[in-house]
Amino acid sequence: MSKKYNPYLGQSGHLLVMSELLYRGWNVAIPQVDKGEDIFVVEDGKDGIKAIQVKTTIGKGDKDKFSAGFNLRSDQFNAPDNPPLHYVFVVRHLDKWQKFFIIKRSDFVDKFVDNGIAYSTSKKTFRLVFSYSKEGEVIKCRKIDFSYCLNNWVNFNEITH
Repeated sequence: MSKKYNPYLGQSGHLLVMSELLYRGWNVAIPQVDKGEDIFVVEDGKDGIKAIQVKTTIGKGDKDKFSAGFNLRSDQFNAPDNPPLHYVFVVRHLDKWQKFFIIKRSDFVDKFVDNGIAYSTSKKTFRLVFSYSKEGEVIKCRKIDFSYCLNNWVNFNEITH
């Protein structure tokens, strides 16, 4: 199987995120047509849907220091934020899932695209590379610390049923 694209890895990342959201009390659904939203989530009995785009990759490096690269379609950055979209970046490294990197699309565009941290590889694609240290506890992109995004479930608090 091509190392460039592994559908098993991508699907395992989707299911991992869905599992965490279910555990947190959210109802999850997979859209029948993928236009950039991989998962829809809703709080039962409430109005409003949230959308999630999952990106999954394999980290490269050793236990203390490794990196993870992601490609993103640039047409998603200017799409209407209705429903609100959140990116969840998932990394598998040394046979272990790392903490989720979670960020709202509007914050992502502000911090990564508008400030040039994510760089364009073509007119259609942006590349983002995270550097992890201290066994995945610290995450940086172009030397800027984004550790506050690790397991940042603030928009998906646990729901009690």
